[in-house]
Amino acid sequence: MTRALINGCLLLSGFILSEMNPSYAEVPAPSAEVAAVARRNLVEQSLKVDPDKADKFWPLYDKYQKELDHFRRARLELLSSMGENYDNMSESDATLIMEQRLKIERGRFELLERTIKEMSLILSKRELARFLQIELKIKAFIDAGIEEEIPILQ
Repeated sequence: MTRALINGCLLLSGFILSEMNPSYAEVPAPSAEVAAVARRNLVEQSLKVDPDKADKFWPLYDKYQKELDHFRRARLELLSSMGENYDNMSESDATLIMEQRLKIERGRFELLERTIKEMSLILSKRELARFLQIELKIKAFIDAGIEEEIPILQ
């Protein structure tokens, strides 16, 4: 599981970083579709949903990912606008960026909570805990790669 998780996270972070800055990688990043398939394969390999639960689980997972795309796009747009104003960011711009970033993170967390609640009708508590762990590991890995590329405001 660990190797698959690391490889999947690397693929996904490459996609996200190239979306932020197309000149980031020398090697072309995967498309959004390839990254989505990689994420799903990673969850599938790590979670190992019983076949009798899969017909109910995967539509919920797909719905979650589709809703999560809204937050991913919002974060990329926010970081892009932050980069445009980086050298001459006013106090009000900084406040707005902080508020928007916190709103995005809150929304992501609330979506994850709702999704886990829905999945609790299908998965055992151990499976839910595993799903949460997988999702948080993927998020942490990708977030770390993104945050590493963003310079600290001066």
